[in-house]
Amino acid sequence: MEIRNILIFFFFLLIMTILFFSQNDLIKSIEKNLSFHLIFEHFIFFSIGVASVLISEYMLKFLNKTILIKNQSENALKINNVSFFSFANIIIKKWKSLLKIIFSLNNYPLIWIFISVYIMIFWHIPVLFDLAVLDNFTHILQHFSFIIVGASSFMAIRNFGESFNLLLLVSLIGMMGMSGVLFSVIEDSIYSMYNIEQHHEAGFYMVLASFFILILILPIYLIKKAMFHIKYSNQKSI
Repeated sequence: MEIRNILIFFFFLLIMTILFFSQNDLIKSIEKNLSFHLIFEHFIFFSIGVASVLISEYMLKFLNKTILIKNQSENALKINNVSFFSFANIIIKKWKSLLKIIFSLNNYPLIWIFISVYIMIFWHIPVLFDLAVLDNFTHILQHFSFIIVGASSFMAIRNFGESFNLLLLVSLIGMMGMSGVLFSVIEDSIYSMYNIEQHHEAGFYMVLASFFILILILPIYLIKKAMFHIKYSNQKSI
């Protein structure tokens, strides 16, 4: 089980490396499409953010059980190559400390919402969005920021519970729908690196995505939660 999770972790790192630093013609040509940039690419990096939280939690639990970090007991593991593993221990401890600091923000869950909203607004300012298209380093930074949005949104969802999840779904439907309508009817480009036809196409797909969430994702979520509460009520009454 642990070996499988470690393999998943390294596979995750590989995917992140490819997505961050791949500069082949296919990636560049796909990112010239505004629909891909605004919808599909956001979804990819948001998903990576969610995965990064789950993997970090697993790794933190795993490291807490690791004998390499135990030094307060005489029964601690003795390593032959002391210099190498001493350095490894330092790195592991620093990483553990960083993860603990990050997860300690769960005590202030509003911070996760602030981080997500701020980053999304920041990168969708037209001049910054265009700069990310032109400059490779800025584009990589944008991708990394969207991963943070996915991770922080996931942390907020877990901390605020069902009411927030429902509000998030409704807000997402509303924002995507309104943005899609706006992009569909404008006569001048918002993002100068993309022509007006691409804005209209992106608007169509945003409306389509919001409709998909409305008629499929939202009902599935509500039905799932209703069944959970019914099951819980039945168990409680027994």
